[in-house]
Amino acid sequence: WTIGLDAMYQSERFVEQDNFTVLDDFWRFDLRGGLLGDRWDFLVYVDNLLDDDTYKAGSTGPDFSSQISDMGFSAGLVRTHYFGPLPPPRVIGVRFNMRFGG
Repeated sequence: WTIGLDAMYQSERFVEQDNFTVLDDFWRFDLRGGLLGDRWDFLVYVDNLLDDDTYKAGSTGPDFSSQISDMGFSAGLVRTHYFGPLPPPRVIGVRFNMRFGG
């Protein structure tokens, strides 16, 4: 038998040097368990066990859509647009490995 739990904590942090925008703190848990044989392994796993959707990274930049719609392209250059990749959702899977040869 085998079982494993990975845990990671990230405290809140600033997106950029101006310390204006903060990303929330989060926990991430990955769980796995299975059977190990001499020539095979069977593993069940769950990545992102709690299905946490907190942004892990991000950045800022000009909001070009507002600049164009307000007063032309040059207006609103100081407006900020926030963006970041969405974290992966909970993933549940099974792995089976077979070893051949001596």
